[in-house]
Amino acid sequence: MRFFIVLIVCAFLTACGTTKTTLKPYAYDHQETAGFFTKTGQAPEVSQLYEASYDAVWKAVLTAIREMGHPIQTINEENGVFTTDWLSRAGAPFFMGVPFSHFRDRFTINVIKRGENRIEVGIRRTMQLKKDDDYSLCTSDGEIEKWLLEQVEQMVK
Repeated sequence: MRFFIVLIVCAFLTACGTTKTTLKPYAYDHQETAGFFTKTGQAPEVSQLYEASYDAVWKAVLTAIREMGHPIQTINEENGVFTTDWLSRAGAPFFMGVPFSHFRDRFTINVIKRGENRIEVGIRRTMQLKKDDDYSLCTSDGEIEKWLLEQVEQMVK
């Protein structure tokens, strides 16, 4: 019996430790989340300028988005554009550990050379809230996009 308990605990810990879908820790409360999901329309692009080589910024952006667990759908390094595929997630608020909402998101990222070692990265996040078996468009608050740009900045320093 002990063996089975140890086996179950090990399997649980292994499964929890191998997830690749990490997001910035973000303290949602019920009101913030309710407002977050009631907005509709396309979120604006969030951008930042970096003093680094194009290759360093390109690699950092790809690394940051992959570390979040988003699979790359299209990529064109010559034009500086790539998109991710949809990734489904559970969202706040939570009740007894169970999320009240589920959503999916994807990113469109533009990497633009603005001068010698001056590279601008623009990120647009598209989100959809799941209701029953259907999805409806909701607007990102820009926090995850800003966090991604901060991750890129840390990598190119």
